[in-house]
Amino acid sequence: MPRKGQFVIKDRYCLDCHKKLWKYSKPINQWGIDLCYFCEKERRKIKWKCIDCNKPVLRKRKRCRECNKKNLSIRGKYVRTEKHREIMRQRMIGRNLYWLRGKKRPEHSKYLKKWWADRPEERQKAKERMLLLTQDKNYLKKLSDLLSGEKNPNWKNGLSKKPYKHFYQKLKDKIRKRDNYTCQLCNKTEKELGYRLSVNHIDFNKENSNENNLNCLCKRCNSLINFEREKWTKYFQEKNCQQPVK
Repeated sequence: MPRKGQFVIKDRYCLDCHKKLWKYSKPINQWGIDLCYFCEKERRKIKWKCIDCNKPVLRKRKRCRECNKKNLSIRGKYVRTEKHREIMRQRMIGRNLYWLRGKKRPEHSKYLKKWWADRPEERQKAKERMLLLTQDKNYLKKLSDLLSGEKNPNWKNGLSKKPYKHFYQKLKDKIRKRDNYTCQLCNKTEKELGYRLSVNHIDFNKENSNENNLNCLCKRCNSLINFEREKWTKYFQEKNCQQPVK
């Protein structure tokens, strides 16, 4: 028997979860729609409403789906201007950006490596996007302007433009012969690599062309040691001390 204030209605279903409703449930709630007990309880928690039609939305956003579509068709596509970029730049100053902390958070770097390794399709898409960008002359010119001269993070007060002192071809050949035409970091020979090895200044001082301050490196290792120079200078100096004098 129905209780007081209840009605027997057949074949009614919840609008959210589509479950069949109890036949004695209330036919109309505060929204004017059929909901089960659990879905109605969830909807009562919702505090967000659409700013246009005042309908409840299921998560924190300004508009419902229908009003959002109308608004996008009226507003058009969003274009970020230089003014917007400057506003965002000012807002991000001083913030603790977690995605830029790879060195301080090695576990995050491992997570990103695993993420890319598990998604070969995404990796291929990113590769294709970068290939398209490398063919765009405007993009390359813009990138060159942003990373040239003093704007470059590896800027060393114009050190690359300074000339070498007493660093001749005969001296380079002598150093290659002394090191048995072998890279002093990865131990690969010129025959394996297929090109002549570079002669490197251990202390990165172009004016110090002493034989004890020179060694042979392949192209890969020569570019690798440009980062953390103090570490590599100490490494090669200790290696030279351990080698027997010829």
